[in-house]
Amino acid sequence: MGNILVVEDDPNIRKLVRVNLVKRGYTVSEAADSHQAIALFQEGSVDLVLLDLLLPGLSGVDVCKWIRAKADQAVPNPRNLLETGQLPGGCPLLR
Repeated sequence: MGNILVVEDDPNIRKLVRVNLVKRGYTVSEAADSHQAIALFQEGSVDLVLLDLLLPGLSGVDVCKWIRAKADQAVPNPRNLLETGQLPGGCPLLR
């Protein structure tokens, strides 16, 4: 199956997502903040990033922009996202 990076600062939500993904056969890496997320993305093969928008440090929006700029292959426009954080005015990536 695929390698999924879960980026969520709430440890309970992160654990819930991890448990359910592992149960379905996925390999899961976890990051509690934007800096961990970037470091893990740089370390290895990531097929999917589940990214909280409201993170300490850089926002999830900034992390998404960084990933799109640094990815080895084209990253599609993130139109099919589930917005988990509430940003004033909505997520700028979905406009």
